[in-house]
Amino acid sequence: LTFPLETVFPLEATAAFDAAVATHVLCTVDDPAALLRDAVDALRPQGRLYVMEHVAAPPGTPTRLAQLFFAPFFYIFGNGCKFQDPEPFLRATP
Repeated sequence: LTFPLETVFPLEATAAFDAAVATHVLCTVDDPAALLRDAVDALRPQGRLYVMEHVAAPPGTPTRLAQLFFAPFFYIFGNGCKFQDPEPFLRATP
């Protein structure tokens, strides 16, 4: 399934929500930074963004090597998971 960002956060949704929840989406979207910006824009002042995400293991570790090996299968059978590291996007989000 593909959901254009505009259908998830309509442009008129600015400052409309007290909270937003993102679970296991940052690893699948093409532009995680844009998704996070739009989620924050959709929040009222003092609103909260809750994120639950699995992450890429540190480079060079056996777990990361396994992730790289299985990545093509997860992309096909795991709803488009790309094992992206969400930390840079989360740290850059206000």
